[in-house]
Amino acid sequence: MKKFFDSKLAILIILVVLILIFSFVFFKILNNFTFYVTFSKAANLKKGDAVYLNGAEIGNVKDIEYKGNKIYVTVLVQKKYKKSLTSDSKFSIATDTFITGKKCIKVKLGKSPLPIKKGQIIKGNEGIRGLFNSIKSKF
Repeated sequence: MKKFFDSKLAILIILVVLILIFSFVFFKILNNFTFYVTFSKAANLKKGDAVYLNGAEIGNVKDIEYKGNKIYVTVLVQKKYKKSLTSDSKFSIATDTFITGKKCIKVKLGKSPLPIKKGQIIKGNEGIRGLFNSIKSKF
């Protein structure tokens, strides 16, 4: 009888843990939204790197895909920042810390009243390197 009770208790514990994991993942998905930023070079950006707005971490890099000559970075941002990010916001790859050399995406807010939509594709700001590449490609 004790074995039967122990196995039921074990099954109950496993179910509770699975429900907790599922609810954590479900609420994490609900509280975030994704969009894409394109760059010509990844500049050592990796999955999981941070996305910063005015020095505060608001999300991370979910995925990086190479399509043709462009790199599509899937950005996952907390939903509470959705209204702050407008369609003319500038996204650029930067160095998070000079000590580790880890990369991040920094956001400079735009002035448009139109927010970024879920799944929208935005052209990233290439900075000086992108400027040189665009000039080079014209010659």
